[in-house]
Amino acid sequence: MVGPRPPCGHTVDPTIGRFSRRWHRGQGHQDALRPETLSVLDTHRERLEYRAALCRVAVDQDGFVFTATLDGSQPLHPDTITGAFGRIYRRAGLRSVRLHDLRHLHATQLLAAGVPVRTVSGRLGHADAATTLNVYAHFLEASDREAADVIGGLLQATTVTASNEPADT
Repeated sequence: MVGPRPPCGHTVDPTIGRFSRRWHRGQGHQDALRPETLSVLDTHRERLEYRAALCRVAVDQDGFVFTATLDGSQPLHPDTITGAFGRIYRRAGLRSVRLHDLRHLHATQLLAAGVPVRTVSGRLGHADAATTLNVYAHFLEASDREAADVIGGLLQATTVTASNEPADT
């Protein structure tokens, strides 16, 4: 039997607009966030601080944003998030959707928008772009077919234009 997964935590540095992920071994990663997202996280943090104040508990300013404790010292266990997501999608009447599916959606949408694989790899926390290429190769192959169609169309348009020009005599 596999033991419980290690908890992961999240902190926000609003001064630089970065969302940090920390893992149990002290490793970490930062992702850029939009100001609107930072605002939502700030509001969440204010609610946490309000609840802690009601209980006369000091909140660790370097603590976790998504926490299992009033002081922010302990992160939520990943299963807590997964369970909450399951309840939300079932209440919304959706078919079986895994939380991990949102990770794949995130990656494929970024790749479809032309975000470089190296950037997508970093956001996913992959050690290198080769991992991202291996996981999303099927998606990139479809994009490659689309690219072939685009370049083929451009070349065809150029050929038609060139054949309509008068010949040099």
